[in-house]
Amino acid sequence: MHSSNRHLRVILAAAAFALMVLMVGALLHPVLAQAEAIDLGAPLVDKAFAKNQDGSLQVDEEGNYTLQLSVTGKSQSTSTSSKAYVIFVADVSGSMKNRYGDTTRLAAAKSSINAAAQTILNQNSAADQTLAEVKLITFSTRVVNNYDWTNGINTFKSQVNSMTAEGGTNWEAALLQAETEATSITDGAVYVIFVSDGEPTYRLSQIYSDEDYEKYTATRWNGRERVWVYPNEGPLYYDDKNNDVTGVYGEGDADPKGWNFAAANIVADRLVDGEVHALYTINVGDAESMDSLAASRHFEASSPTELQSALSAIVSEITYAYSYKNVLMTDYVTIGDTVLGVADGGGVSGFTYTITDAGGNTTTWADAPEASYDPSTKAVTWDLGKMVLQNGTTYTVSFKVRLTQQAFDDAAKLANGQTAISSNVVKVSSDGSDIVAYANPSAGNTVAYTQFMTENGVEQPDSEKDGVVDLPRPELTVSTSTLTLTKSWNGSGTGADSLTLHVEDSAGVFSQDVVLVGSSWTKTIYVAAGPEGHSYTVTEPSVPAGWVLEGYALTGLIPSGSDTNSGTLKGLNAQSAGVTVTNKQIKYAFRILKQGSDGAALSGAIFSVSGSGSQATGEDGLVTFGQLLPGTYTVAEEKVPSGYTLPGTHTLVISIDGTATWDGIEITNTGVDQGVKYFQTTVTNEKIAELPKTGGIGIAPFAVVGAALVIAGGLALLKREEKGH
Repeated sequence: MHSSNRHLRVILAAAAFALMVLMVGALLHPVLAQAEAIDLGAPLVDKAFAKNQDGSLQVDEEGNYTLQLSVTGKSQSTSTSSKAYVIFVADVSGSMKNRYGDTTRLAAAKSSINAAAQTILNQNSAADQTLAEVKLITFSTRVVNNYDWTNGINTFKSQVNSMTAEGGTNWEAALLQAETEATSITDGAVYVIFVSDGEPTYRLSQIYSDEDYEKYTATRWNGRERVWVYPNEGPLYYDDKNNDVTGVYGEGDADPKGWNFAAANIVADRLVDGEVHALYTINVGDAESMDSLAASRHFEASSPTELQSALSAIVSEITYAYSYKNVLMTDYVTIGDTVLGVADGGGVSGFTYTITDAGGNTTTWADAPEASYDPSTKAVTWDLGKMVLQNGTTYTVSFKVRLTQQAFDDAAKLANGQTAISSNVVKVSSDGSDIVAYANPSAGNTVAYTQFMTENGVEQPDSEKDGVVDLPRPELTVSTSTLTLTKSWNGSGTGADSLTLHVEDSAGVFSQDVVLVGSSWTKTIYVAAGPEGHSYTVTEPSVPAGWVLEGYALTGLIPSGSDTNSGTLKGLNAQSAGVTVTNKQIKYAFRILKQGSDGAALSGAIFSVSGSGSQATGEDGLVTFGQLLPGTYTVAEEKVPSGYTLPGTHTLVISIDGTATWDGIEITNTGVDQGVKYFQTTVTNEKIAELPKTGGIGIAPFAVVGAALVIAGGLALLKREEKGH
């Protein structure tokens, strides 16, 4: 019985010791709780045309637009039961103003630190807002700011965004402050993220002996006195009215004996040795010795992209994170009939790549995976491979495209109420003023991705989940040009109440009959200009009776050779053109040939035509009245040559069909003189008998003869009557 109790006590003691070991280990190395399974859903993807600052689309003189395909990373951490405390230690020395890719080191640090803090604080839930807290320590010659712990992302971002760069670099001071803050935490894991761009130039500790250092004499440097003193007489310093560095050691611009580094490394050793869960160091500049500084993990970040990647990797080690990888974009941008690439054959080339961080800072992505274009499938593909998308970071590939001629042709058809050939061109306003062309067909343009989970930066097996999301269909507004058709009448009145003009292009793409009516005799239709353009021809299929086509007048069209009714319209912007078709009323001439009964031409006869005045015949006996419109005219001979009778009036009727009658009888003697049709009739005058001249025989002989005849006739009649009795 006693033996059993002893055994039981041994077992209980061993169990208690094991439990104590586990508890101590947990205190020395706290970890976060197992993540709860979450689903990120699909990443944010976009397909859009690049815009200017004023919101207008970027388009060059050749009509090329910049099309952008993008995907934005998203990381989400699950709630934890163990608290996480993260200290960001940020260098704000003067060198942080230096260029860093397309931005500065300080600007890139602000953006990346904010994004990392956002992910960390996302661990907090509505039920518990204290699962994760962050702190910001900034340093230069000394510690500049030591902000309070916070779980508010807006508060933290405000602190980060207020950072300015000035002064030297004191790693030791910054790490000592982080150590002080870390050792005060007893209820969670502490992580220190140390970001700097240069070698340490100052320190707080005197770590050398008197024999190691030589006394320097006072010198003048840029007008400021640098005073060196023996170490046992006090700290090494120089007086600078612009930078108060009293109380620190170091030359301020170098670390020739490595004492500044050594002082910082002593503190880093203590941190890594157990005072914090992890110390991460990131070199964003020229701090070559940083990779020798004690750290749980060191990162070299020579660009904003690498800085983002480093911080994202650190955050993944701090939290259980869900992210995306295996991103593959496929876009059949040129398989449609409205958009082409600008390379030969309408292909796509000249890809450019950018990264936009969570703060909205965009930089060129020099080492981006390359996109490709397959002319056989007309597809652009961009495979980001195993690269993990960073939280809030947008990855973009850009290339040039242009609208096809068909897009402009279909836009004009839709605007005129006709049917477009392409289903990718649609009318979005009732009046036809807004026509858009989609940059791709409605299906097949996708982004494939894999969602996965990491635990302390290590991808967990069986956590992958594949998905596909469609790219949107961006649209371009297609300009529509106008052609105004006008009918002009050169004559009296108009030839009809309405008429039809026909418009077509030389390629046979566009054909339309346009009806003009007498209220305005003008109508505007939509036509296509476009990169290739069209030569448009306007004709009048049927000219009204009594009128002829006088000519065409073009405005806004480039004439096509010698054709006055054809012109070319070409260009990417909306244009206005016009064609005026003029009809001229037909006018006729009427000729009268004046002759005597003997057929001789008579001159000097004066004729009048109602409404056209009077004229005399010439030596050839002809008189011509011109500019006669169809209608009924009264023709009168007002004066005849001497010795001829004066006839009465006549009626001339000229019909609209180009025929004429003279006193109801059709005039068949017609001809054309200088392009004018004339009708000719002959007017004959009878000659009057000639009277005796003065001094001649007179009429007496004739009277005698006449009287004798009368007497003879009377005698004969008398004898006949006597015989009857």
